[in-house]
Amino acid sequence: MFNLRGITDKEKIILDMKLMVEREEICYIVRNNEYKNALFSAVCGWEPMAAGEGSLNGRKWLNISLDEKAIQFRRTAGIASRDYKLFSHMNCKRNIMISDELDGDRHDFKLYRKYVTIFFLDKLSEKQPKELSECQYAQVLLARSFWKRKSLVIIDGLFDNMLEEERDEFIFMIRNAVQEFHTSVIILAAKDCTHFEVNKKYLFCNGKLIPQKVFQSIIRTI
Repeated sequence: MFNLRGITDKEKIILDMKLMVEREEICYIVRNNEYKNALFSAVCGWEPMAAGEGSLNGRKWLNISLDEKAIQFRRTAGIASRDYKLFSHMNCKRNIMISDELDGDRHDFKLYRKYVTIFFLDKLSEKQPKELSECQYAQVLLARSFWKRKSLVIIDGLFDNMLEEERDEFIFMIRNAVQEFHTSVIILAAKDCTHFEVNKKYLFCNGKLIPQKVFQSIIRTI
C-alpha cells in the first residue's frame, strides 16, 4: 500500500495532498501543466515535504537521502515516463531488465517470458530503441517500470497524446500487470481521457488533490 499526506512547496507552488493507493489499485490523477513537475516530484518523494508523511508497504517514502531513494526505486518502485528514456545501445530486453545489472542480480528469463505475454513484447525484445514506433517505445517503458514485480508504479503522461484505441491497449496491459504482480499504480495525466473504470480518480486543482466526482465540470477546462 502507498500512502502520502502532506504539504510541500515546490517551484513556489504549494501542494496539498492526501493520497492512499491499495495493492492492485489504479489511481488516476488529472493535472494541468502548471503542476506537472511539482506533482511528479512530490509523488515520487524526490523532494522533502515541509509537513507530511509517506510510506510504501510500511517503509518510509519521504525525507530520505537520494541514495536511499535510488535503491528504493530500483527494488520496490518503477517510473514510466518519456523523460526516463531507454538506453540507445541496448536492445529492449536488456533495457527492461536493466535494474538487474545495476543491483548485480541474475536475469530472471522465466519471469521475462511472463512480461512478454503481458506487455506484448514478442516482436520487440531484440529491437533497438531507434527501431521502435512511439507506441512501442512507450510499451517498453511501461514493461521496464513493472520489472521484478514492483510494489508501486508511477506513470507520468505516458499516453497523453495517444489515440483512444492505443490508450485502451495500454490500460489493458496495466490492468493485467496489476493483477499479476499485485502492484499499486498511480497515473498522472494532462487531461481526463479515461472512459474506462479505475479504482480512484482525482483532479489536481489550485494546488490541492481533490476527488474528481466533486469537480466534474472543472475537468473540461484543464
